[in-house]
Amino acid sequence: MIANRTTAIAIFVCWITIAATTVAQDKAVQPDSASLNFLKDVQPLLVARCGKCHGANRQQGGLRLDLKASAFKGGDSDEPDIVAGDSAQSNLIQLITSASKDERMPLDAEALSADDIELLKRWIDAGANWPETELPNPARSQMVVTDEDRQHWSFRPRQQVIPPAIGDDISIRTPFDQFIRRTLEDHKLMAAAEADARTLIRRVYFDIIGLPPKPDEVEVFVNSVDGNAYEKLVDELLASEHYGERWARHWLAVARYADSNGQEGDGDRATAYHFRDFVIQALNEDMSSDQFVRWQMAGDEIAPQNPRAIAATGFLVAGNSTILNVPMEEEKLRNRANELDDMVSTTG
Repeated sequence: MIANRTTAIAIFVCWITIAATTVAQDKAVQPDSASLNFLKDVQPLLVARCGKCHGANRQQGGLRLDLKASAFKGGDSDEPDIVAGDSAQSNLIQLITSASKDERMPLDAEALSADDIELLKRWIDAGANWPETELPNPARSQMVVTDEDRQHWSFRPRQQVIPPAIGDDISIRTPFDQFIRRTLEDHKLMAAAEADARTLIRRVYFDIIGLPPKPDEVEVFVNSVDGNAYEKLVDELLASEHYGERWARHWLAVARYADSNGQEGDGDRATAYHFRDFVIQALNEDMSSDQFVRWQMAGDEIAPQNPRAIAATGFLVAGNSTILNVPMEEEKLRNRANELDDMVSTTG
């Protein structure tokens, strides 16, 4: 009995020793929150993985992560990127762990490893200790475009591109189809089945004029033996007055157009429709884009005798408006400044 008890105690002591050694080894690999050193453990990670877009040379979204004051304040969204003691509420953690590729940081780069994410979480939950190593309220550096940025397609001059070679395929009708097919193949995807005539005519109607075809129009198209029936249908719908009515809605939304003033009073605008009708007519007549924009900016100066050019300038005052019947001149000036700011920002 004594021998058995002695053996059991020895085994227990041995097990405790092994467990303690394992914990010590784990702590040596991953320092606990209390022992995290910002300059040694956290700052190098922020510089290496975040510094390209949020460092001294560039502050994408107004966020700079190489300086304490700006890092805790956050970027243009005014949401604090680091909430000391609460990683779950920190925008930084939400962005680097996002499931969306369009949102997850860093963009266009490999996601942070699980160990890196865990390190940042533990650092924030432990209080996000960041030594005061720089001047308070640092000035924001000017945005710069790097040589790497200039390789983006939007900065490079246009050039002739040869469509990728594709094998025999009756579904390839235009060079655009070749690019689409190659991309599908690269992602191991199959093209959707070609739409039948009944589906196709509904798609075209809704896309061009925003209305469904009539039953008799569907039957005529479905039973047509004309090889150019589709092309003729598209031309017919583009010539319809409903084309301008459908697609003007997109521009009018950008131009913040409405038939009333908005805000508290929301009074009707009896003549606002002149600008709306100008946009519709311009689209139906295929007005050139430069004239379309120029008339909205300064139609009264460019063509002062043309009523349509005058109507086009409704773009400038299409935003919401408040008519103040108050004696305070300061309040009237403030309201006018808001209207001018609306014009400038929408034009920009």
